[in-house]
Amino acid sequence: MFMITKFDDFLFESIGKKYFYHATKNENLTYIYWNGLIPSKKSNWSGDLGDFSIGKVFMTSNFVTAKFYGSMINKTNPSPILRIDGGVNYIIDKNGSKINLIKDKKDKKPTFDYYTTFKIECNFEILINKKWVPLTLDIIKTLD
Repeated sequence: MFMITKFDDFLFESIGKKYFYHATKNENLTYIYWNGLIPSKKSNWSGDLGDFSIGKVFMTSNFVTAKFYGSMINKTNPSPILRIDGGVNYIIDKNGSKINLIKDKKDKKPTFDYYTTFKIECNFEILINKKWVPLTLDIIKTLD
């Protein structure tokens, strides 16, 4: 018997996939659909965290963490959570190319957070009624 200490790595080795999650607002979904996730020009956060986040796209490998961030940026309604297919420390764009991710080490404690300074154009999925489905314009219209 062995102990799983890094579930994300275990999952990747077991099924060959790792997912990353990004919380956003409903009003951003159409833009993301057409343009992808763009490194931020302004931040949802203040202080040092806000300053650090400029010019980056953040995601997390932990769904619960994404839900927490979503609750911080959208206090009145649940935030849409996007899922992005990837590997141990990369995601896969629409062309099948890898975009390497940088593990966010701004905090002393272990974190599931990653970022990139590159635009992310990929086949996003969104959680609808407890199921992951492709992000489409028809889906976005149902959320307005």
